[in-house]
Amino acid sequence: MDHMDPQLDLLGRIVQNTIAPAFLLGAVAMQMRVLNNRLSRIVDRQRWLREQAGTMPGNATPTAEHRHETGVLLQRQRAIQRAILLAGMCALLVCCVIVAMFVEDALDLGMEAVVAMLFVAGLANLVLSYLFFLDEIFLSMRKLKLTIRGSRRLPD
Repeated sequence: MDHMDPQLDLLGRIVQNTIAPAFLLGAVAMQMRVLNNRLSRIVDRQRWLREQAGTMPGNATPTAEHRHETGVLLQRQRAIQRAILLAGMCALLVCCVIVAMFVEDALDLGMEAVVAMLFVAGLANLVLSYLFFLDEIFLSMRKLKLTIRGSRRLPD
């Protein structure tokens, strides 16, 4: 008998349709791991700078380099935090896509437009997350170039 149970066939089709969003979810999880690691490095560097400032003689004020690096670290931290927030929103929206696809296929509610809007919104969040990630990378590279050159001329 080649006849499959219609419910099993429906379930198989639903699972098949939700595979692509599930893979996207895995990619977003990996991105969040990278973002979290970069945030940890920034926080570690901020702690180190605070410790260095604490070892300065009593009335000594932080150097221009110290103040500049602290400012750059704060900019990088904000960019990474925004990237993490947007990646998290993307993951949430992709989960909603998967749920909506199951509900739509199982109950035949005609939610294709809702699924499409959720998916596009998720991808838009992912793109914005990558843009903030790139911003943080460029900030980091700019600071590294200044450090390598040994420049005493720091931007305002």
